Amino acid sequence: MDQLPTGTLITIISVMGSILLTLASIIGYFLKDIRASVKENQNALDKNLQEIEKDFSDFKAELPHKYVLKDDFNRALKELKDDQTRAIAGLEHKVDTLTRDVREMLQSVSKLTGAGAGGKNE
Repeated sequence: MDQLPTGTLITIISVMGSILLTLASIIGYFLKDIRASVKENQNALDKNLQEIEKDFSDFKAELPHKYVLKDDFNRALKELKDDQTRAIAGLEHKVDTLTRDVREMLQSVSKLTGAGAGGKNE
């Protein structure tokens, strides 16, 4: 193989260097563009994550006001049943008292009417 003249060799090296430098510049530009795009996406994701965290915090704050734990519900239901039982027991006592009073009145009326009728027949 014959050797190339020095001028041609310098030209080839200059062209190759220019091509490599151009490729490196293009690659650098795309890397910079990709990095900026990744940074924008990361910022958008960070913003979305902050919104989700805020929504979740709000949800946790509202949760006890909208929903009740099963144990709390069962305890409240038992208290309500106990209150109803006491109220019904009080009503039953009043009804029993009224029934007793009505019986006593009927007996008194019956004695009065019976005694009055017996006194007239004699």
